[in-house]
Amino acid sequence: MKIAPKPVPLTPRHPSPWITVQEAARYMQVGTDLIYNACTAGQLRHVKLGAAAAPGRRTRKVIRTQYAWCDEWAERNAYAGAAAK
Repeated sequence: MKIAPKPVPLTPRHPSPWITVQEAARYMQVGTDLIYNACTAGQLRHVKLGAAAAPGRRTRKVIRTQYAWCDEWAERNAYAGAAAK
C-alpha cells in the first residue's frame, strides 16, 4: 500500500512548495552535488526554470524541487538492510 506524501504547509516563511537545490540538500542532510547528480540522472523529480541567454552566453537555468519529491526519492533509495535477507 502506497502512502501519499504529506503536503508541506505553506507558511509566511516558505510561501511556495518549490525549494532550491541548497534547501533540498539541507532538508535531506546531504551535499548539493548529490542533489544535482540525482536530478541529472533522472532519479529526483525537478523542474528547470530559466530563459534563453543572449547570443554567445550560456543559458542560466535554475533547478527547483519539492520536499515531497525529496521524500519520494529517499524512499525509493532506502536501504532495506537486514530486512531484505
